[in-house]
Amino acid sequence: MPVPLRIGNCSGYFGDRKSAARELIEGGEIDVLTGDYLAETTMLILARQRMQDPSRGYASTFIDHMGDVLAACLDRGVKVIANAGGLHPDGCAAALRQVASEAGLNPKVAVVQGDNLLPDLDRIQAGGWTFPRAGSGAPLAELGAPIIAANVYLGAWGIVEALRAGADVVITGRVTDSALALAPAVWRFGWELDDWDRMAAGIIAGHLIECSTQVTGGNYAFFDEVEVLADMGMPIVEMEASGDFTVTKHPDTGGAVTKDTVLAQLVYEIGSPAYLTPDVTAHFDSVRLQPDGEDRVRVSDVKGSPPPETLKVIVHYPAGFRNSVDVIIGGGDIERKVDAFERLFWERAGGKDAYLEVRSDRFLDAQRRCLVRLAARSLDRERVGRVFSNAAVELVLASVPGITLASPPRDASGCGGLWSTTVPRTMVTTTVEVDRRRTEYPTPEIGAESVPVSAPVPASASVPASASVRLGDLCGARSGDKGGDANVAFWVRDSRHYRWLLATVTDKWLRRHLPEPFDGVIERYELPNVHAVNFLLRGYLGEGAAASILLDPQAKFLSEQLRDVVVSAP
Repeated sequence: MPVPLRIGNCSGYFGDRKSAARELIEGGEIDVLTGDYLAETTMLILARQRMQDPSRGYASTFIDHMGDVLAACLDRGVKVIANAGGLHPDGCAAALRQVASEAGLNPKVAVVQGDNLLPDLDRIQAGGWTFPRAGSGAPLAELGAPIIAANVYLGAWGIVEALRAGADVVITGRVTDSALALAPAVWRFGWELDDWDRMAAGIIAGHLIECSTQVTGGNYAFFDEVEVLADMGMPIVEMEASGDFTVTKHPDTGGAVTKDTVLAQLVYEIGSPAYLTPDVTAHFDSVRLQPDGEDRVRVSDVKGSPPPETLKVIVHYPAGFRNSVDVIIGGGDIERKVDAFERLFWERAGGKDAYLEVRSDRFLDAQRRCLVRLAARSLDRERVGRVFSNAAVELVLASVPGITLASPPRDASGCGGLWSTTVPRTMVTTTVEVDRRRTEYPTPEIGAESVPVSAPVPASASVPASASVRLGDLCGARSGDKGGDANVAFWVRDSRHYRWLLATVTDKWLRRHLPEPFDGVIERYELPNVHAVNFLLRGYLGEGAAASILLDPQAKFLSEQLRDVVVSAP
């Protein structure tokens, strides 16, 4: 039987566990070490870094990872692929070469770029492309704010070319997270770019491991079933030439790889089951999961179809400043006290109408203590700075009884919005530099086939019910963010419960139990192979996490709030 390609991922975000790369290299055999360091919010952070210091703008933790393992990777022939280049891939490569030189090493480093559209926005718009905003269709020209970053999501093809050129380490700018795992599979097995099923399998493999330990038991709904939460094992996929693969981890590491931990990551941050990427449309509702031994889950039957004619682009811009204050109020008459304090606070802070948006969150415990969080966003830094914080400080001795500050007063912090849009793939060129020799590659054409799109489905007929139970006792869930949208998916572990889930957890039910009032579009999709249903909440997060004053700006605990709702069941 042919030996599978073992791909291990050591990072799910900028700041993930520093020891993870070393653990993957020292814990057993792998062929490829990947690292996903970017998120939409991370790109804004890197943009601000580079504005302050042109030498920055990349994920510096990647250099720390490489300092631990580069020698071992070169010695064992382990390829390294990371999107740590962020907004300055050349700077990241230079930093890596410096670390390698100091260690007496000479890796062949490749840099994949072409994602930075900032210099080309005016030219592309002059050519007739308006960069329509997702949802509204508004042209970018109507943004009315300075643009600080604009990056298109590239696919796997640049990484494949770098590997074909013999690169030991491939550093990219903005590519899709899943491309980090797809590319080495295309390179190793010689897949054609129009081999849609196997390409889709590579995308799903990358999606499952891109968030590091979320697939090995991290952030898992049934967390009490995972024996070791500390030092959880980093994920590995064993990819086969057929496109089938197994999700696993090194032996004797924490966490667990089960059908449910894999399923929880499968439905994370997705919308339609027809998952669009620059390389292929991967159909998540085709996926089948099967346990394959201890800490092993086999993924098979993945179907794919051609990718879209356009590529995703995220444009970042300043969205003003935000701040929040926290006080605790205790004792009797708690609601009247909080109401009075809030009224006094907003009067002293200039009134709610003086801000772009404001909000209040209250958290009451069994001891009659209420944590009150007041937050606001404004284009005026001074308005939402210490003047805002001091409004609470000045009321501590001049408002209601039983009040204390829960945190020191803070200054305003800058926040950024994002404009999610697209660009025709024919307008994008990828550059690959290996040993400082740069080659340009046009975005691969996709032929004339159309892309099937999964349509939202209505809820199923009701199921007779007689008992009241907590939703989380019968199903798992996971939620997350995609720009200004949020997703939340639910699944049951017993196929006999699936019809009940579909009939119970409807878009109307969801809208009724959301913690935030929401009158936007909710799309509902079924994934029957894995007994799941997914909801996409269009615009639930406003201008995105980096601009939000929500307590849960990335919808990370939305799913757990909803699992705590009491429902009727047979």
